[in-house]
Parts: sequence; C-alpha cells; structure tokens
Amino acid sequence: MWGYIVWDCILLLICVTTFFYRREDRDKCKSDNRLWLFYGTAMFVADYVFKKPVRHNMDRVKKRISEIHAKEKAEFETYLYVVDKIAIVIFVIVVSSALSTVIKIKYIKDNKAISEVYREELLENNMDIDAFIEGERETFSIEIMPREYTESEAQKRLDGAAEKLEKIMLADNESCSHIDCNLNLCESIPESNVTVGWELSDTDVIDERGMIGEEVPKSGADVEIKATLSFKQYTKEVNYYLKVFPKSDNSNLGYYVQKVIDSEGKTKTKIGLPKKYNGKDITYYEKKSDVGILFLILGFFVGIAVFILKDRDLDRDICKRNEEMAADYPEIVSNTMLLLKAGMSFQHTWELILRMNSEKSDRYAYREMKNTLYKIRGGVSEYAALEQFGKNCAIHSYVRFSNIINQNIRRGSEDICKSLEEELERALSEKKGNALKLGEAAGTKLLAPMIVHLILSIVLIIVPAFLSVNGNI
Repeated sequence: MWGYIVWDCILLLICVTTFFYRREDRDKCKSDNRLWLFYGTAMFVADYVFKKPVRHNMDRVKKRISEIHAKEKAEFETYLYVVDKIAIVIFVIVVSSALSTVIKIKYIKDNKAISEVYREELLENNMDIDAFIEGERETFSIEIMPREYTESEAQKRLDGAAEKLEKIMLADNESCSHIDCNLNLCESIPESNVTVGWELSDTDVIDERGMIGEEVPKSGADVEIKATLSFKQYTKEVNYYLKVFPKSDNSNLGYYVQKVIDSEGKTKTKIGLPKKYNGKDITYYEKKSDVGILFLILGFFVGIAVFILKDRDLDRDICKRNEEMAADYPEIVSNTMLLLKAGMSFQHTWELILRMNSEKSDRYAYREMKNTLYKIRGGVSEYAALEQFGKNCAIHSYVRFSNIINQNIRRGSEDICKSLEEELERALSEKKGNALKLGEAAGTKLLAPMIVHLILSIVLIIVPAFLSVNGNI
C-alpha cells in the first residue's frame, strides 16, 4: 500500500512543482483546452524528460500542422499539439493511480492475516498463499480436499436441517394446519449443503413449485408431503400433513411477482414486471457483483494508446482540408482568369478576390492566398511567393495553378488566359469526379440503414401474418 501512496505523492509533487512552468504559454490555452491544468507538467516533460522522443514526434507532425493552420512556421502549434498529447497521458495516469490506490487500500483492509484454512463440504478448494518469514515473502498454492463426515455428524447435520425445513417450507403460513399462502419447496437448506427432494400426494392442491391450486375447496383439503433430505451419502425423510385452504391475497412480494410471470405464459420472450404491490410503486434492479480492475496498469496502456492514436485526428483534419481546398479551386481559378483578362495585375487580382470572398477568409485556400499576399507586400518576389504557395497547399492542382501564374510572370506569356481556361475545365471535371465519389460514399453509408429498414419492414409484414395463421390453427 505504501508503494501506491508514495507513487501518488510523487505524481502530486511533480504536478504541483511544475504547475507554473511556462505559465504564459500555459495560460494561452485556458479557453481552448480542458486539460490546461496539466500543461505546465506536460511542457516540463516535453522539454526535459522526453526531449528527444518529443522532438522526433514534432518533426513528424509539423508538416501536417503547418498545412492545417496555413502557416509556414508552425513550431509553437506543433509544440502545443505534442504537449496536449502528453497532458492527456498525465491525466490518465493520475486518475488511474488514484483509483488503484483506493482499490489497494480496500484490498489491504479486507485481506487480513489468517491462521487457519477451512475445508469445503462439497468442493475441492485451491488457495494461493503469501507467507512472510522474517520479512521474506514466499508464494505457494495449497490444495484443500472436501471434508469427510462421520455418520453421527451427518445425521446431526440432517436433524438440524430438518428443524429448519418446516419454517422454510411454510413461508408466510403460520402452521401446517392452515395453509393459505404458497409454500417454499426449496431445493436446499441454506448454509448446510443439505439438498431436499419433495413428493406430494395431490399436485392439484399444491404443485411441485409449492403453488396453491385454483380449485381448492373453502373447507380445505388434506395434503401429505414427504421431504427427503440428503447430505453426502446420508438421507433423512420427513413427512408433513397439511390442511390447505384457498390462497389468500397476503402472499409476499416474491410469490406475487412469480405469479405474474407464470400467468404470462411460456411462449413470451419479454415479460413485464408488475409496477405496483398493495397500492405501492415498485422499482426493480438486477443484482450484480462489483469487480475491481487494475486501474494503474490500464491507465498506462490507455495513456500510451491515446498518445499514439491521437495523430489520427491530424489525418482526418488533412483530409477535410484537402476536400475543402478542392471544392474552392474552380472558383479561385475562374475569378483569377476573369480579372487577369480584364487587365489587372496578379497582386490586385488576388486582393480583389479576397475582398469579394471575405466571408470565406477562414477557409484553407483563401488563408494561403492571404499569406502569399502578405509575403509580396513584405518584399518577397511574386515568383517566390507563388512557388511557396504551391508548396504550402501541397495539392497537385494548386501547384499546377501556381506554375501557370509563374510562367506568365517570368515569360510574360500571352496565353495565360487560355491556359487558365484549360485548367478551369480540368478543375470542373475533377470537382464533378469528387462529387460522384462523395455521392458513392454517402450511398454506401446509407446502405446499412436501408438494409435495417428492409428487415424491419419484412418483420412487420410477416410476423403479424404468421401469428394470425397460428391463431387460426
């Protein structure tokens, strides 16, 4: 237990001492991330503990981060992305460590030292033992065979079970001379390992389940019941003579629910439980056993899995970016061609396009165009800025588009409008192909719901018809 507590204290100390590490950078993430409280620790781990693996991971995802954020220099965004993954791992480890400590404390509280072991009466038992000799631990398993009983001990056990049996059998009835509630014809005596077999003289009055029949006369009916008690190879017979009267309405809840279930018939797969008993509402819960889990080990594995699999989010964002840029491409080519035909320069053409599409300023393609114009205004040549534009877009069609514009800038080509017209036709054709692919993908996604609807329709038609045929038969 102390190892768990020490480990939790170490985790808490690390989180507290590194909480204010790179505080300004951490505070920038308050509104964007729920785990910003762990960002100080995550940044410390990234900068000092796992610097080389973190650097390798940053280099691997930097290109994708740059494409998503439309920035050539996205070092800080990449760093925050890796820090976010580390913060998730730290959070999982902290939570799992706390839970494992709670489980360990409960285990120690329930796991007390033993000085003796017990034989089971019916089953062989295997027990794992941890023994400590002067502080040295040794683990081994022992086999405990079932206990054997002498004849006198077995008969004593049967006599004790026979004394309990009458009370158990009577259930809510007061005595054998007046039976008006269902009997409890149990198969075994609790806490004794004694089994019971029953023989009834009249199953129309009381059946094998102990249920009183519907045709019992008001004057009562005599019934003899023989109970055969068995323990090991020994048996004992007990006879009961009962006076059975019509069933009263004072049976307990268990019998009442059982009666409702039995009255529904055995052909039904779903049986509703009664909602009221003696005018009171009933709520049911199925009894389940609680099972502990090794949260500490699970936390480490979950943290590692989250750290590795979180990069899939980048792949999804890249696919979304490429689809969005492909959708905007024909419009950008068309507007550029029309404005260049009108005699405008390239820089003024894109400035006007951005003003005309100001509501789309957050879309990837227009963000890249805006960044390109910023470079040109900052003194970078149009040729170099456009070449970088194609590289940043990282899509073949945009690279081809930037090359067409660059040819016009370098050579003063008069055929740029014709080249752009051809590019526009190609872009529209590609957009049509992409639309067909998206339609096919959507159709594939709808296939499963359509199959489900078809099956439901068939069931709704066939089942009533089948039931009606059975009813006529």
